[in-house]
Amino acid sequence: MEHITDTFTPADYKSDQSVRWCPGCGDHAILNTLHKAMATLGVPPHMTAVISGIGCSSRLPYYMNTYGFHTIHGRAAAIATGFKVANPEMTVWTGHRRKPFHPCRKTQYRHKHHIVQ
Repeated sequence: MEHITDTFTPADYKSDQSVRWCPGCGDHAILNTLHKAMATLGVPPHMTAVISGIGCSSRLPYYMNTYGFHTIHGRAAAIATGFKVANPEMTVWTGHRRKPFHPCRKTQYRHKHHIVQ
């Protein structure tokens, strides 16, 4: 894995895309928290991928300045795992079922979100 020496801010992980969630939707808070968490972890955006399923919350990859993939229903975890196997040096985040993305899970559990390490 690449040695992390740079300092990143949440803005480094934000894309130039306009967020299209409804006003007041909790997904805005999740997105902002995810930008902050990624900056805190310090993994460069070019070494990060965000993989999502379908639905409003799964628009997340569009709002990230990282690699991203909007997958088909129920396949985000499988595609993220395949991405990680093919790119072991990358940090891969995934989530599904309208739950927040977070890096706390290191293994796959149904209806949970995890970072594949």
